[in-house]
Amino acid sequence: MDEAQGYVLLTALALPLLAAGALLFVPGSQKMVARYFSAVIGAILLGLSVYVFLAYQASGDILQMQLQWAWIENVGFLKENGISLHLGVDGISALLTLLTGIVAFAGTLVAWKLEYRSKDFFILFWILIAGVYGTFFALDLFFFFFFYELAVVPLYMLIGIWGSTRKEYGAMKLTLMLVGGSVGIWIGIFAVVHEAGMGTFDLPTLWEAGRNGTLDPTFQKIIFPFFAVGCGVLAGLWPFHTWSPDGHMSAPTSVSMVHAGVLMKLGAFGIIRLGIQILPEGAEFWMPALLVLGTIGALYGAIAALTQRDFKLISGYSSVSHMGYVLIGLATLHQVGVSGAALQMFSHGVMTALVFLLIGALYDQWRTGVGQRIAISELGALLHQRAVQWTSLVDPDEWNGYLFGYLKPPDHPYKTKDQPILVNPISRAEDLPLLMKELGMDSYLRDPLFQHPPEYLLGWGSNGAVDTGEMP
Repeated sequence: MDEAQGYVLLTALALPLLAAGALLFVPGSQKMVARYFSAVIGAILLGLSVYVFLAYQASGDILQMQLQWAWIENVGFLKENGISLHLGVDGISALLTLLTGIVAFAGTLVAWKLEYRSKDFFILFWILIAGVYGTFFALDLFFFFFFYELAVVPLYMLIGIWGSTRKEYGAMKLTLMLVGGSVGIWIGIFAVVHEAGMGTFDLPTLWEAGRNGTLDPTFQKIIFPFFAVGCGVLAGLWPFHTWSPDGHMSAPTSVSMVHAGVLMKLGAFGIIRLGIQILPEGAEFWMPALLVLGTIGALYGAIAALTQRDFKLISGYSSVSHMGYVLIGLATLHQVGVSGAALQMFSHGVMTALVFLLIGALYDQWRTGVGQRIAISELGALLHQRAVQWTSLVDPDEWNGYLFGYLKPPDHPYKTKDQPILVNPISRAEDLPLLMKELGMDSYLRDPLFQHPPEYLLGWGSNGAVDTGEMP
């Protein structure tokens, strides 16, 4: 039964890769085919993720649904089960699998309106999602690192091509910092495999080596920072967090959702899998430092978020703050603290993905700022940024003309050529406040636009005539 359920994990891992391969054969002009196909794949993955979460038995073994296929063994320094595709889940990875299914499906729907090279976007998106699933499922150190990098690498292109607001800078900074962290992880992996001397990358075997003393305590203390900092970069560990807000601001909405909702959790998950479970004595030695860095990150991220004027930066820095609390929970090395960190990862993943979804919706509807930046200060000036509908409360017959339609400043990016406008001609500036009072719009009189009306509001339009042209 356990092995049969392991094929569910294999299906969830292989399906996004197969989807990416299938999309290669879809013509680029067939955007709706790519969208519907991706939506179906997202729905299936969500269903598989729900099954994995519900099928995990908290009262059973820690590792469940295991499936292992040997790949390279008895070659060189590798012995039996040297490198194998070993899949399985524990309670934490089962919970994060559910999170991945929710965010991936939502991200697919959010990307529905994407027009520019949408097929290519979904190909990279599904490769990224496959890497996320593989990282949560992998019980082999080699494949863990492989899938970890598979989840990170597509970010460069997803942000660099489909992003906005200094997208090249954000993509390059993200890539350089994450690759730097990956170098540390890679060094730690080979140090652990060499020191263990067991000729295998199998994680449960290496966990046992860390517990029974095969890995020297001094060695554990030296190597643990490589895993903690290497994975901590992706988890938003202060002071290696600076790539995250820039990446959030530059990324398209669906990528921001996956980035904050799931990818940052890979870093914290890596600290658990590689640092705490393989090097328990090293973790105990370094956890006070991790506790301090997590506390600084939580406070710094919260304070920085309060000072931002851009919605994406607010959410980006708040994510750094939330991940600080996750790291604090891990630093306790206690069942309650680690369980709380896992719950925080799930709750923050769902919450921040929905926040970025709402930010993307605001961008689509309001179109404020430059690119995808959503400046709060600009959202307040509704009259200057959006159409203001004027409805006359008087009988049109009592007026030569009346105000009914849309008025916009002349430099507003949205024109009025497709919307009929009926405008009452106003020849004197002092007539405008009187008209506003007659229409019951006294509150607008406090706006500088009406205290000092521009020329295009004076004498523009004709007696009740319909003007379908652009404003002067």
